[in-house]
Amino acid sequence: MPNKRLLIVSFIFPPQLLARSLQLLKTANALSNAGWDITVYTADTTLLQEPLDFDLTEKLSKKIKIITGYTLENWFFANLTASLSIGMPDDKYAWRIAGKKDLKKLLEKESFDCMASFGL
Repeated sequence: MPNKRLLIVSFIFPPQLLARSLQLLKTANALSNAGWDITVYTADTTLLQEPLDFDLTEKLSKKIKIITGYTLENWFFANLTASLSIGMPDDKYAWRIAGKKDLKKLLEKESFDCMASFGL
């Protein structure tokens, strides 16, 4: 019987040094060790200002597949939100727009038994 496949969707994931990142690191590793095939869709950290710890990525199971999506989150909120004087209920709004397109393409190519979403 093939392994169950799980898609985790979260803006925050290692190497971001935040509580949710640490929780998802442990969860993804535990499920991978239990026999699940894990794919994670998360934000590309290149342009982020959140604290990063690249040692965290070394603690991820080598069996976990990571897919990153481009984000202009910091630029978007520093420039557009301030200039338009609007408040957004989702503080990762710009990533969510691009993420939906990326995930649609991913789900057209691959199938998953389960999906866990954290803030998309």
